[in-house]
Amino acid sequence: MSCPTRSFEIPDVNSTGAANWSGSANGIDVNGNVANCYVTNSWGALSPHNGTNLLFMQAITPASGPVTPPDTHLLSDQFAVGAGLSYAVSFYAANPVKLNGANPQYRVRFYDASHGLVYEQWNSFASAGSTWTQFAQTHSAPGNAAFMELFFMQALGAGNNFDWVTLLDDVKVVDTTAVPVNTTNVLSAALSPAVGITWKSGVGSTYTVQSSPGVAPAVWSPLGANVVGTGTNTVSDTVTGSKKFYRVLEDN
Repeated sequence: MSCPTRSFEIPDVNSTGAANWSGSANGIDVNGNVANCYVTNSWGALSPHNGTNLLFMQAITPASGPVTPPDTHLLSDQFAVGAGLSYAVSFYAANPVKLNGANPQYRVRFYDASHGLVYEQWNSFASAGSTWTQFAQTHSAPGNAAFMELFFMQALGAGNNFDWVTLLDDVKVVDTTAVPVNTTNVLSAALSPAVGITWKSGVGSTYTVQSSPGVAPAVWSPLGANVVGTGTNTVSDTVTGSKKFYRVLEDN
């Protein structure tokens, strides 16, 4: 089953400006916190990791007075998945502003066919620095899963003058069941003894290499296709245990 790339390149008129994503309201919330979540084409010195857009999240608490931690979040639309399959979730993140404490986290949820919650898992990506860092983890869909959802949250603390910026880009979900991630095909190989026939050749000239089981009488057979001279040429032949003789004929 193919899953969509859940990134930020398709514009929309929703709160984030990106199709398939919704976010917390932009501006100042009812508790006096600044909470922003929207698409932009750059932030400071950082450009999108890929494409033309990145997702900007920021929370700032008031300079004084009691603080209720702001709720800055980003939620994907639900999308179809296959029960029992494995899905690799990956994205790039950066935290170029870290003034006091926050814990950026993402949540993976699976739902059944009636959109009832059947599984969720939280993961922190607070280790992201001021430049792009990739985060990736594989999740197995439960046996009754039919839909999947991603949720990003910037959990800011409850102190004054807290300011935290999180940038996101290249959010992807890949079904790894049919095509495992980072898997190399291993091919078995059998070694056979061989002989090499090497000769000085004229550049551009054409040669035929022939073999024969004997010289009296000689029955010559071509050993592969004609060879174009490069100055020095080598043709190999597998050794089968029987005696063979070789000769090289210049065709032109």
